[in-house]
Amino acid sequence: MAWIADTFQQLRPTELDGLASVTGKPLALHGIPGRIEATGRGVYIGIREPLDHPEEAQRAGLSRGLGDKRVVVQGLGNVGTHAARFPQQAGATVVAIAEREGAISRRDGLDVDAVAEHRAARGSLLGFPGAKDLRSTAEALELDCDILVPAALEDQITAENAPRIRARFVAEAANHPVDPAGEAILLERGIYVLPDLYLNTGGVTVSYFEWLKNLSHVSFDRMTRLNDEGRSQRLLGAMEH
Repeated sequence: MAWIADTFQQLRPTELDGLASVTGKPLALHGIPGRIEATGRGVYIGIREPLDHPEEAQRAGLSRGLGDKRVVVQGLGNVGTHAARFPQQAGATVVAIAEREGAISRRDGLDVDAVAEHRAARGSLLGFPGAKDLRSTAEALELDCDILVPAALEDQITAENAPRIRARFVAEAANHPVDPAGEAILLERGIYVLPDLYLNTGGVTVSYFEWLKNLSHVSFDRMTRLNDEGRSQRLLGAMEH
């Protein structure tokens, strides 16, 4: 993204808002804090909110909250890693993680950061200490769990495997991971499906903030400081009255 912004500015040297031509830039080049984890955090918040609502949790056949939920995540890229890490920090148990080379599962839960470090060092999820290897990524999608998060590829749940999905709650973290025929089967079976259009908004929202920051030519730290000062003044005013 830094390369794209630099090229744009070279081609349009008189463009005052050249940095706003693209988002997702490094902080040193007028990016914004939190952009890296924004999409995965948005997935987590998008899952957390309906489960925190008693009626919506009941629709999915689940108890309220994330604390006792078993989660399966397909994809350990930027989105999948954070979409697994934040629920784990909230008390959920990540029982399986899948990638292109296969999948691993552990009933007592996997440490997401430790798995990511293992894959970075070995080039594969497989062989993670204490976990069971699953040679097929598709096999992980059909594991018994409360929440399934396909965060890798499109068309992973279709009419062929939708009848075998055992999750109660499917969260589309990837783009179009459930095809229309598969979704119809999941909904008919009473499985709660959160669409990608909703769950992917975290990254888009933070990119919007970066774009605004670049257009205003004001550092985000200064914007935050001004907001904090204004909030403090309003609080003091309320206390005085």
